[in-house]
Amino acid sequence: MAGAAGVRFRAVRVRCSTDGSYIMGELPVDLSEYDLRPMAEQWELNRPTTGWIRSQSGKLVANGPFPHHKAKPKPKSSAHFEPTPKPKSKPKRKPKAKAKPKA
Repeated sequence: MAGAAGVRFRAVRVRCSTDGSYIMGELPVDLSEYDLRPMAEQWELNRPTTGWIRSQSGKLVANGPFPHHKAKPKPKSSAHFEPTPKPKSKPKRKPKAKAKPKA
């Protein structure tokens, strides 16, 4: 849709190394529709073996969901317990009244 409306798309080939990233040149952009099923099938085939091995446990770490992606459980309420919201800020203290000088 955007291409038909006149939007120009550009892509570049980049080489990354420890020295930095270098733009190697421009690539053609194909906006025609194509079948995504072969890529999805290959992704599913690779899923059990992609990732990295943790050095201490020897466990394969791959493709999440990782703990920081999982939703945190909400506090439960019951007839005996209601979670109290945390105060946004501490209440301000009133300054002490100055003592009147004795006459």
